[in-house]
Amino acid sequence: MEYPTHWATMVKCSLCGVIPESAPLYQCPFQHQYCFSCINELRKNYRATFPTQFVCICCSHCHHNILVIGFFQPQETSRGGSTCVICKISGVFAQSKINTDFLNKIKHKPGIGRPYRYNTNLIHSRGYNTSRGHNNGTVRPEDDITVERLFQLPAEEIRRILSRRHDSSLRPSDSGMVLEATQSKLCAMQNQNGFSISKTPIKCPHNPCNRMVTLSSFVTHFKHEHADIPRYNVERGKELCMPCDVSVVEHNQSHCLAMITVYEINKIDVNKSRSSQSVIKTCSKFCQQVPINSFWLMVTGSAERRPHCSYAIYWLFTISDENYQSTIELSSKKDSVSLSTFCSINKNKCDNFLNIAENLNCLIVSRASLGAVLKEGAAVNLRVTIH
Repeated sequence: MEYPTHWATMVKCSLCGVIPESAPLYQCPFQHQYCFSCINELRKNYRATFPTQFVCICCSHCHHNILVIGFFQPQETSRGGSTCVICKISGVFAQSKINTDFLNKIKHKPGIGRPYRYNTNLIHSRGYNTSRGHNNGTVRPEDDITVERLFQLPAEEIRRILSRRHDSSLRPSDSGMVLEATQSKLCAMQNQNGFSISKTPIKCPHNPCNRMVTLSSFVTHFKHEHADIPRYNVERGKELCMPCDVSVVEHNQSHCLAMITVYEINKIDVNKSRSSQSVIKTCSKFCQQVPINSFWLMVTGSAERRPHCSYAIYWLFTISDENYQSTIELSSKKDSVSLSTFCSINKNKCDNFLNIAENLNCLIVSRASLGAVLKEGAAVNLRVTIH
């Protein structure tokens, strides 16, 4: 099957049908190309058919009664002329702009200019007949396209590959093993990265910052932009007690009270080990603190300003997608009055942090309850445990 618009076909010589070794090619007015050797043959035939004629300098038509040869000159149209074997037009053929490097690429890589490569001499070597008609004599060249031509592989090899893939897809045990291996790899990647973080930026909840911060730089933002906020490191499951200043509570505003980094300790039970002391000492060196995640302890005042309807909420949030639980307790100076809750840690990625109370993932303290806590003194204890 020929492709007339392909470069490998367009650069062939119209006389010998071969891609020439070197440029230039010569084209007739109808873009029929000839190589250098074929154009020389055409020029010889043209000179034999149309010999050199002499015309008169004065009238250009006098061809007899020549007395003085000096008054006549050769006709210029016969120099370098050729006759196209296809369109039968005679004249001086122009040189094409195709260079030698491009011809070499076409000969060695015939797939240039097409989405797949094919052998330009495949039709002649395998004897495909594109003029064979089907369906009442209609010509359908695509019927001759076979699997061997498309993939350049034997049919037996392709059947073996397809059957192997089909058998592997029918085995549920293998697919389950592959799925479990993929899930384990994903979990390992998440554990290696610490926690998954979205790329969508959010507004900093600490008043009056309200800057748009990417989640990947949220910790750095608080360390540098809000250096006055206290930072704590606590082991997971351990209680963290900190002083709380209730004067920072404002209506319809959020304030960050602390940034908490939770870590775990890799504990190795060496008491039940039967290894030598050198192995135990080596294993003991791996008992270290591994950071898990960062959390922000916030307090938000209600938008309602009426005394019997106003309240304050204490809540935690994280930028991770993992689920964490927490215990938040607000107690008086002598711990005689306390308010506590066990709730999930918020992982909202929205900019509106004033709707935390709707999800009940917080400690809600009414105005009257806060007054009862403050009866023992202005120093209030705030205890947080992250599970």
